[in-house]
Amino acid sequence: HLYSLRSQRNWGIGDFTDLLNLMAFAADKQLDFIGINPLHALFSAKPAFASPYSPSSREWLNPIYLDVEKVGAFSYNEKLKNWLKQPNICQRIAALRITETVAYTAVWAFKRDALQKAFDAFENDECEAAKQERAAFDAFVEEHSEALEGFGLFEALDQYYNRSGEVGWLSWPLEFH
Repeated sequence: HLYSLRSQRNWGIGDFTDLLNLMAFAADKQLDFIGINPLHALFSAKPAFASPYSPSSREWLNPIYLDVEKVGAFSYNEKLKNWLKQPNICQRIAALRITETVAYTAVWAFKRDALQKAFDAFENDECEAAKQERAAFDAFVEEHSEALEGFGLFEALDQYYNRSGEVGWLSWPLEFH
């Protein structure tokens, strides 16, 4: 299970960089393949409902597996680089990393906040790297617009209406079923 991989650099849950490192390790040992749990998008409104076998989408990946520090804005935005170096941020990451089990809700809340900071920098930074990243993003959106719109709408409705113990659209008003 990718979520169970721990490293000295992740944020308390195995991420895509850990997976890359595991694949490099396996290749060094001449292993032909590794098996992993499904990595589909789950219900971000209910991060504790973390079954990889009950996705909200089988088309999109779960953003909890992102290595936040590899997100583009963290490579070109000095404010974000400095944010990551703050002692309280380093302590939060360390605290998530030492838990015996994955603290899905805490990990997702922290990663979501960091990704929001990255998105704000992505939208507002005027350096060349940010401009190139926005152009690549625009092309991606153009290519996948219909699927992105559906997934984004589902996520927005789920965030807004999911106040009960239900997961997904079953808790929404009937007109949105």
